[in-house]
Amino acid sequence: VGELYSITKLRKSLVDLTECVGNEGYAFANVTPIFRRNIENDTVVVVFDIEKGKEVYVERVSISGHTKTKDYVVRRELRQNEGARYNAENVRRSKERLARLNYIKNARFSNNQGSTDDQVEMNIDLEEGKSGTFSAGITYSQLNDLALTGRVEEQNLFGEGYRANISGDIGGATTNYSVSLVDPYFLSEDVSASVSAFHAQTDLQSLVSYDQDSSGGSVGLSFALNEYARY
Repeated sequence: VGELYSITKLRKSLVDLTECVGNEGYAFANVTPIFRRNIENDTVVVVFDIEKGKEVYVERVSISGHTKTKDYVVRRELRQNEGARYNAENVRRSKERLARLNYIKNARFSNNQGSTDDQVEMNIDLEEGKSGTFSAGITYSQLNDLALTGRVEEQNLFGEGYRANISGDIGGATTNYSVSLVDPYFLSEDVSASVSAFHAQTDLQSLVSYDQDSSGGSVGLSFALNEYARY
């Protein structure tokens, strides 16, 4: 009220109002701004006309476009459930959770009329991105002479959403390698489990009386405190 006219604020108001109505189950709500100008004092009154339509429930969620990622890996990120009343905030959160997956490049949501006028079919069209990286190199130093380095990282192992990492350095005096694996939904629960192992070996007997040989590993669990924080 009494603010300077702004297209950006108007668009945000439209989005917020559409989501607010959508949270009540109105998936096809239409919010239209109506402008009433007062020439005498150079002001404009904006009236938002809201057509809710019919309250609907999500009859089915159809997912397409994924060739590697398993269907259930995508569905576990969704906050809008089949059979539940349509909720715009849950749909928005589902988009955000899919967007944070490194192996999902894009996710387009659309709604179609379901089998009855109070049902809606939600369609999710996915575009998968690259899920793995590989790097290798050769280094030289007076201590190690020629040394080989390599790293392989995969964010969607077997299409199951597992994160795996293997790295190694092999030189004249040193040999180091490490492996790690993370399951973001251990035992199909919202619990992240990780396991890692490493081996490091250094032999400098040709220069000084020193050598080292060590191995180790770790396991860890991470629990979801709420929708946005983990412990």
